Amino acid sequence: MQAAALKFVPALILAGVVVVFGLPVLKNGFVLDAERIVVGRELLVSGSFADVARAPWWPEEEGDQGLYRPVTLLLYRLLAPGAGEAQGPEIYNGACLILHALNAALRFILVAGFLAGRRLRIPLAFAAAALPALHAISYESVVGVVGAAELLAALFMGLSWLAFNRGREGRGPVGGGLWCFIAVVAWVLAFLSKETAVFFPLLPIFQVLLLRPARRAKTPVLVLALLLAVGAGGAALALRHQAIGTYVVDTRQAVHREFTTGERVASSLAVLSSRYLPQIVLPLELMPNLTHQDVPPPRGFGDRRVLFGMLIWLLLLGWLLRATLGGQPEALFLLFAILSYLPTSNLLVPIGALGAWRFLYSPLFGLAAAAALMIERQIRLQSRLRLLSIACFVLVLGLGAYGTPRLLAMWRDARTLYARAYEMNPNSIWALHNHATAEFQAGNDLEAFMTMLASYRAFEHELATLPDGKRLDHQTRQIAFRLLMNVASGEGTRAQAPELDPSRAADAAGRGVSAAVAAEAMLWDEPEHAFDARLTAFQLRQLEIIQLRRLENRSAEAESLRIQQAGDDLAALESQLRQPLDDARRIKLAVAAAEFGEMIGDRRLALRHLERAAEIDRSEPGIASVRARLAAGARDLVGALEVLDPVFAAGRAGIDQHELAARILLALGRGDEARRHRLAILDLAPANPVEAGIKDQVMRELGLGGGR
Repeated sequence: MQAAALKFVPALILAGVVVVFGLPVLKNGFVLDAERIVVGRELLVSGSFADVARAPWWPEEEGDQGLYRPVTLLLYRLLAPGAGEAQGPEIYNGACLILHALNAALRFILVAGFLAGRRLRIPLAFAAAALPALHAISYESVVGVVGAAELLAALFMGLSWLAFNRGREGRGPVGGGLWCFIAVVAWVLAFLSKETAVFFPLLPIFQVLLLRPARRAKTPVLVLALLLAVGAGGAALALRHQAIGTYVVDTRQAVHREFTTGERVASSLAVLSSRYLPQIVLPLELMPNLTHQDVPPPRGFGDRRVLFGMLIWLLLLGWLLRATLGGQPEALFLLFAILSYLPTSNLLVPIGALGAWRFLYSPLFGLAAAAALMIERQIRLQSRLRLLSIACFVLVLGLGAYGTPRLLAMWRDARTLYARAYEMNPNSIWALHNHATAEFQAGNDLEAFMTMLASYRAFEHELATLPDGKRLDHQTRQIAFRLLMNVASGEGTRAQAPELDPSRAADAAGRGVSAAVAAEAMLWDEPEHAFDARLTAFQLRQLEIIQLRRLENRSAEAESLRIQQAGDDLAALESQLRQPLDDARRIKLAVAAAEFGEMIGDRRLALRHLERAAEIDRSEPGIASVRARLAAGARDLVGALEVLDPVFAAGRAGIDQHELAARILLALGRGDEARRHRLAILDLAPANPVEAGIKDQVMRELGLGGGR
């Protein structure tokens, strides 16, 4: 018993090293996809577990991409804070770090099992698990929070493989049948954590054909296990279809959606050779997510990046064939690396990203384990290449671990991440867009924000194009459109400055919208982009009306003309409601239209749009704010507070809602409650310049400073 327990000591030591090495991640914040998938998502805070299990990966407002990962979402739901508690990143980062440590320990046990009886079993298994465990590429799955999908899929695949190994040796009840059943269940959980596990069942089949253990389960048990796996896989697909209405990913959202199959394959090969391989060796430039500006689409299969990518695949497949013919277990780990890489490689089907480092979490382990088993064989056979192989392995392990602290520091928060990404690639429109936005949100410096966005014009001609050189690729077009809309919104915000002439300011704001509309007309076929641009134009028109009313010598005719123009804009927007727009956009229009009705004194118009929006979501903050203002304007202060209650109950209140509640409470003579709302504002990040101004004002009134 004591000897058996000692076998797990190296695994525990490795898990401890992984945790200590990754402790800085606990200080990191939410960034990138975590801000859209986890932060503020009501379903993952207060939704029932049944609703979470039926939910798609992305929130509805982000659009359906055919991704279904209920096991990962259920983990987020378990980690969610209690009622009234803030949703901090620490518990999510800690959970990811623990999952990573468990994977490291499990991988050591798995590799050690294939080295049973070998003299260097412990050190080589430790090295095989340590390389991916300490490598910066693997820690990208830890720091991103959404990398929990990779971590869970890897953990359940490892458990499935370990259980299958016991089952095929005939251990346990029913001649190994129980272990085979556990293996199938673990695989289904892996598949429902992330789609990278979809091909994993091919590995046990290959293992049965390649290796014959001294003890093995009876053939009927293995056949039944295979049939069970087929049935379980079918059930998982049926569950997926029932939940999100599709068996596969939505290729309409794919970054390669306008590429031919050949162009997509060539692009995938270029990513492998020019990005993935160099960063496996020296991971010092792990930019979050790759775009076609980072890896421009190849002009054909003669591109040297493509040729090098093909060479990598030939070497890998040659290694796999040689190991298979020799009956070597390293073939299993090579196959594991390939099977876990293919679903996210863009080789088989186009997916929603060109590439990401977390996609290499499982493949990197497969390659490291295969290399360790190869080194063991070379040492045992006294191969002349053994010292070279050991040196290369140690070099990759050392450089990979060296890059990890840099990665953890880079991902500290959105501002440091985007600043580093922009520094590494200043010609990336994606990096510019995110860096400018993060800097503005951190410092509320509108002028710096607009200066950054102005640099977009300087390299607009460098935007990535498809191989035919005629069109922007889908992903870059979307980013360019959002950046243009940010220019428009920034101009609109600057137009609120009282020292500016409102007509000139509105014209400046309109130029941004016009540019976005023109880009939409030339490049997009999605109706939501035209809607977004026209909605921004409508909102900027309202700003112009507000500014006109501030002028001492304003003209009633000019104001009437602007109101008529805004009414025409609103009618055009309402005509687009017949298009397949999502609920989030319909709510935005309803809120903007209600605010317009409120501004021009048309209470009936405001209420009509508010009722339409409330049918979709009564706890939407923007809807509640306008309804509360209308109620307060009608002297129904208690009713105004009741309108805001669902927003606070759902944990969706922002600065605007807290300040509105505080003012109503002050009018009711309930100063203590008003102060609590104003103190809550101090813990919130401004979502726009208006909220930034509110927060500054509150800080000054509370005697805490303020200002920029």
